[in-house]
Amino acid sequence: MPFGSRVVRLGLVATAAVATCLLGALPAAAQSADGPAVVHLPVIHDAGPGPTAPCIADIEVQSLGCEPSKALLLLWGEPGACPPDCAGPLRVVCSGLLKPGATWRFPVHEIPPAAQTGTVFGLSARRLFALDVAPDPVLADAVTADYVCQVLFFSVVGNCHGYRRFKQAIDDGRRWSGVDLASAASAPIAVELRRSCTAPPPSEVEVVAAYSGIAVADLGVHDAVFGGHAHDLALLQVDADGMTSRVHMLNAGAECTSVSLWLTRADQCGRARICTVDTLAPGEAAAVELSDCIGGGWTGSGWLRSTQPLAVVVDTIGPALLMSYRAEASGLRYVVEGEEIAQRTTVLHAPVAHSEDGGWSTGIQVRNRSANRNARVRLTFLDPSGRARASLVDWICPRGSRSFFLPMVADLPLGWRGAVRVESEPVGLPAAPSQPAAEIIAVARSVRYADIARSHPVQAHSYHLLDGRATFDPDIAMLPEAICPGPGCIGLIAAPHVRKPGDVGTQVELVVVNVVSTPGVTDFAIYLFDENGPIDVLCQRLPERQSSALDLDRYAFLEPGFVGSAVISAVAWRHGKAEGAPDAAPSPLGLAAVVLAHAGGALGEHVPGDRSASRIGSPIAGSLPACGGAWPACPSLAP
Repeated sequence: MPFGSRVVRLGLVATAAVATCLLGALPAAAQSADGPAVVHLPVIHDAGPGPTAPCIADIEVQSLGCEPSKALLLLWGEPGACPPDCAGPLRVVCSGLLKPGATWRFPVHEIPPAAQTGTVFGLSARRLFALDVAPDPVLADAVTADYVCQVLFFSVVGNCHGYRRFKQAIDDGRRWSGVDLASAASAPIAVELRRSCTAPPPSEVEVVAAYSGIAVADLGVHDAVFGGHAHDLALLQVDADGMTSRVHMLNAGAECTSVSLWLTRADQCGRARICTVDTLAPGEAAAVELSDCIGGGWTGSGWLRSTQPLAVVVDTIGPALLMSYRAEASGLRYVVEGEEIAQRTTVLHAPVAHSEDGGWSTGIQVRNRSANRNARVRLTFLDPSGRARASLVDWICPRGSRSFFLPMVADLPLGWRGAVRVESEPVGLPAAPSQPAAEIIAVARSVRYADIARSHPVQAHSYHLLDGRATFDPDIAMLPEAICPGPGCIGLIAAPHVRKPGDVGTQVELVVVNVVSTPGVTDFAIYLFDENGPIDVLCQRLPERQSSALDLDRYAFLEPGFVGSAVISAVAWRHGKAEGAPDAAPSPLGLAAVVLAHAGGALGEHVPGDRSASRIGSPIAGSLPACGGAWPACPSLAP
């Protein structure tokens, strides 16, 4: 825990009081839901041709609303043809009641092994008459989510045209089967998927990977100039260090789409080469094995172009390893009357990274998104206390990528662990006008080796770095007593799955970082839930750039084997203005989080197989209205 921080744990003296305060920290659907509550899962069971059997998938949905809701999971099998000869969804699965902050785990036996991809829809658990959306007076007393689920079961399963009509209606907020889907949508939901697979012979050990579901806000925007969507993949490999990438791409739109995948080798500025062109019906997903496109010993990056929005997850598969990360949607980027119009991502954050810590080492792969401009990239390595331990500057050519391995960085001691800030800087000379900073994306990959020569990897996990534009924007205007109402300030983070394992030598951590770089502090609450509601509240303070790890193994009040969820909510913050910000600008706010699970705790015990997995905490932008009329239970720790 960083110097200067302190923790206050509020026991459940009165569960109802904590629940009331919790509701004050969660967003109301009508005020903060950015579009429908829809989350996409590009891969469920598939882990490439290596595993000997389909993976076991755990899918958990967390509600972030003020009222109880339910979740509907639509599943698809192998991709087929575009309409009219399309297959449609394989199955629909409906959840039980989701209480605010709590999580519903879909039973494994309800997810057929043939399921390859899925989409989760959050719907209200109120009665149809309460929402004034009843299609028929006889049905007025029906639960909204139950009614929609029943109609989907009979009209959409095996019927891709029925799904297209439903998807278009929910995207547009129109009526469908007599129900106003705009009124029936729940508040934002967060979804997490974890896969447990069996590696191929000769190891045949268990390998685990996880990723956070891809929400509507993460699908990017349609570029009217170029007429489509684009997604960037920061790290791709083909038989490099024994690892090969597999790209899973899901059509998140309501129409059939064509998809093309382009590849560029790392550290080179040569031409990109096309790997594949495919077509996908709405809701379906396809997997691309990069070894079918390019020879071995290759490391690089790539991008996808499509006519419909995509949800994309990249698996990296080794002989006894499996890790996943999410691809990033591109923003708009073109010039109008000599002025560049762009949505640039120039600051990225990795909440946790290792430098030869217990056999672990981390590499940061950075990709330059610009097609015509060099990127000047600065990596700053931060201690948990927020102090800059080291800094590294390098250049990346247009659409190129480069790996930065922490063990190779000077001044990082053996066993160092902290956060990494990656920044793309403006380019120019003192006598010449500078060019805007190039847009970048990045992926952090941590591997644990069993030997000093780093020739025998035994565990690995990866996650995409968090967008600095989404986690911190000093130009957002907000009242001092309100949490950022705009789409560029993160004060609420969802973690659908946290646990305290009973296995000896297994470590699970929730790492939180204050990404604001100007001096000040942010006070936040971590709410812990089991499946039935809140059980505890942890209060903490983080000064600028500091990070803190919540290790559930160290909390004796949680029984071994505890499984639940968490919500991180800012309570109060006081930071100086960013350079160039107007005097009237409010105090900036920015939190980011990653959940880590890996074998080998404080004593470094070895557990066979790759039990490691990492996933980002799902950031929720927007205001946090007091649903129950109160703020969170944690008091402000600020002086």
